[in-house]
Amino acid sequence: MQSILGTYSGWHAPVYFSEENTDPAKSIPRSLFTGVALVTAIYVLINLAILHALPMSKLAGSKLAAADAAQLIFGGYSSQIVTSIMLVSLLGIINASFLFTPRVMFALSRDGLFFVPVRW
Repeated sequence: MQSILGTYSGWHAPVYFSEENTDPAKSIPRSLFTGVALVTAIYVLINLAILHALPMSKLAGSKLAAADAAQLIFGGYSSQIVTSIMLVSLLGIINASFLFTPRVMFALSRDGLFFVPVRW
């Protein structure tokens, strides 16, 4: 569940980087809608593949269904490889949140909407 929430939580991130964009009115909506459509399509396709590979009884007791499906299909260390890939992808989510959070504070302070500097 955490991986799913992390995947969908970044759909709005292009808005925070629009200041450097040359044509934000055109590219921001395009990137938002394309990103949501691609993530949704990938998520549905992966779920269909997992449903096809694993029986429902094994799927119900699985903690990480993608790793169990890879183990069933490829064998060997494929379960550990899928788990490692998912952990590495979390680094990208953390990186994005570290990048766009300070941008909000910077823009607020630049526009005088955050803390007012104290003059002595």
